[in-house]
Amino acid sequence: MDPSGFVVLAEFVPAIVQEIRYYSTYNFIGERIDGYEVPCALNTTLKNYYQGVERVSLTLTVSVMQNFALTALGAFVISRFAGVTGVWLGFLTGEGLTFIFICIYVFIKRGSERFGVKSFSLIPEDYGAADDCCFDVSVTAAEDVVKVSQQASDFCREKGLAKRTGSLMALAVEEMSNNIIEYGFADGKEHSIDIRIVVSEEETILRIRDNCIGFDPVKYLELHQDDDPVAHIGIKMVMKLVKDANYVNSLGLNNLRLTL
Repeated sequence: MDPSGFVVLAEFVPAIVQEIRYYSTYNFIGERIDGYEVPCALNTTLKNYYQGVERVSLTLTVSVMQNFALTALGAFVISRFAGVTGVWLGFLTGEGLTFIFICIYVFIKRGSERFGVKSFSLIPEDYGAADDCCFDVSVTAAEDVVKVSQQASDFCREKGLAKRTGSLMALAVEEMSNNIIEYGFADGKEHSIDIRIVVSEEETILRIRDNCIGFDPVKYLELHQDDDPVAHIGIKMVMKLVKDANYVNSLGLNNLRLTL
């Protein structure tokens, strides 16, 4: 951009007041405000979350309050006492009032619960599987794999699942865990594998999560299906026996979901 055409505005309009307010000691009240952006960050995070879990009405209400209604109300009221500074304070007030509204809404919906992340998540009471329908264990060494695979098989048997399902579960746990340990633990860093089995009337799910280097076994087999048939025979066998396999890498964690 050529700055040669720029002018000093005050030279043409001497009475004009020029001001740019930064988030520093020179802001809309003249001093630093601790946590100035916190209400905005919380409100926006919660709003995006509620949109993601399809709470459309709540999302729209929070959006209107945050971006217009409560901000405008705060600016109008405070500006009558503090002038132009009150207008700027209206943004902070609007964010604070929006967060208070969310807290009141959560309290009304979950008043019997202790305030916390679970309360703000607004997860339905009947969401997910009961504790007695889940099996959770962590693997940190190769020596644990055989024992854990047997525990997985025993859990399936206790839940009245077919013997084939229990055997397949043990096979999947053992083969996938050994593969992760062989290739993911090789860097010498501290790693762990979290194994979760969920049994419901509709399906039986095995979820394997680890913090090793990213590896998508589903995509890998698609790309190497014509390679040596003996290579990674364990993974290939598991993938052919399960009903569905889904992989996602989230927050640096490998998440593999197998439906048996």
